[in-house]
Amino acid sequence: MIPDEEALTKYREGKASLDELLRERDGLLESLEVLIEHARDLSTSDTIVKFDGPKAQGLCTALTDVEKRIETTIADVNPQAERCGEKPIRVQAAESESYKTGWQKNEQQNDD
Repeated sequence: MIPDEEALTKYREGKASLDELLRERDGLLESLEVLIEHARDLSTSDTIVKFDGPKAQGLCTALTDVEKRIETTIADVNPQAERCGEKPIRVQAAESESYKTGWQKNEQQNDD
């Protein structure tokens, strides 16, 4: 099979764009983690650190935008992958139930 050079170029460009989007997403997730960690780690029984909800909401909005751009990029890249013989990008959804914290699981068990 002779590789489709145009498709290969578009595939590589799309993968590079996807890498940028994933770095952007990582940065936003890191910022959200920092907000959460500060609220958890710095709070004591005598001092409660206020969680910055508006900033977290802004980060979540930005994450939603990046996720949409990632989906669009994958939808553009995968047909090119098929045309040039590369592996398509797989998307795996993370089940939010599997990430429940211990107290949420305990609370749920107590409700039963």
